[in-house]
Amino acid sequence: MINFNKLIASAICTCALVTSVFAANPASTEYVDKKIQGLQTQINNIKPGTTYTAGTGISITGTTISATTTSGIAEFIRTIQVPNNAVTPGTAFTIDTQVFNSVPTAIVASAGAGGTVFTLTTGTYAVDYEMSLVSAGSIGLYTGPNAGALSLDTNTVVGSLTATTWIHGKALVVVPSTPLVIAVSSVMGTASVSSAGTDVGSYMVRLIIMKLT
Repeated sequence: MINFNKLIASAICTCALVTSVFAANPASTEYVDKKIQGLQTQINNIKPGTTYTAGTGISITGTTISATTTSGIAEFIRTIQVPNNAVTPGTAFTIDTQVFNSVPTAIVASAGAGGTVFTLTTGTYAVDYEMSLVSAGSIGLYTGPNAGALSLDTNTVVGSLTATTWIHGKALVVVPSTPLVIAVSSVMGTASVSSAGTDVGSYMVRLIIMKLT
């Protein structure tokens, strides 16, 4: 919350102080006078009760300043192995525990494709997906207009030739207009999630989606 009376009084005091400091130097005084005039103009234009919206997404309504943005982040996990112990290509890994979601209208998780799918609204997203598999294998993002029409985005494939290696994929996903559905799935063969290192019993699958625009 901003008290505009205090803000205006503080700005006026600052103007007076700067003027006294530079009074001995005419050239500096002329420069400062112009700056002060600019400040005074901005102060005069602040009218409590009116909303001002800047290009940066900052608005002032009365004595309240707020910021609006289209960006945000969400994290989803699952630590139980079943049903992620038998994921065939095209079947979504189940990642159904929401840890955090600052843009719930832009990133929506739901059941679909045999696991969990995520619907993204228009924008650009950075998607981070990670897990460890019992055997050597590959995973990737499957995308499509709905959960029943997903296909592998070959640009998103990651994997390991070694069993129980931590696999970590990152990809950019651009949604130009209509919503897009994405899911994480196996690429070749049936995938089974293993425990996260020495943390036996924690079959971690983690998905982080960051909305950039």
